[in-house]
Amino acid sequence: MNTHQRHLTKMDSTKIHSERNFQRALQFITLINKDYSLKSGDVLFLGTKDFYRDLAKLTAFKCNQSFVNQTWKPGTLTNWNETEKRIKDLHSKKILVENHISDVFSETTNRSIDYKIYEDYARADTRWGGLLRSKKEPRLIVCLNPESNKVALREAQMRLIPTIRFSNNAQDVSSYNHSILVKDGDFNSYLYYCNVLAQHLRDLS
Repeated sequence: MNTHQRHLTKMDSTKIHSERNFQRALQFITLINKDYSLKSGDVLFLGTKDFYRDLAKLTAFKCNQSFVNQTWKPGTLTNWNETEKRIKDLHSKKILVENHISDVFSETTNRSIDYKIYEDYARADTRWGGLLRSKKEPRLIVCLNPESNKVALREAQMRLIPTIRFSNNAQDVSSYNHSILVKDGDFNSYLYYCNVLAQHLRDLS
């Protein structure tokens, strides 16, 4: 066997191992669904850097789940009561904006625009908008870039929230954690796995 053949064999072996690992991750989600009956907002997609930021948001939209794609705010999980207040406050701001838009376009009221209403809403939405579907603490976290979210993953561990992490190694697998093997920068694999995850969550609901 020459060098090129050995390289192809290694690639095939890695691909097969990654696919088996991913299938186990799907089974992991199915088991969690049996315990919690996952609903809208129960799964949190976490991606807070470059490509991962948009992918976390897009995947969450596809399966009607929650996401965080800005820098993780410490205490989001460990002080969930405060997080719930932030989410409720954002709901109130959203209603205020919607009512204000209605007033501006109404023929019977003053059409002056209070831009501060929109500024307050935009700031809150940037930070907490991805959690608007969350009616309670997440039942599962899917983290696309774990190296940049160690604080979030520590909080999940403290709260005993199961996690699925995209990783280039298979370590850190336990009853509360599972890793999806994917090479750094292999964006096609990220897209494929996230699409299948979204479809799997839709099928469970």
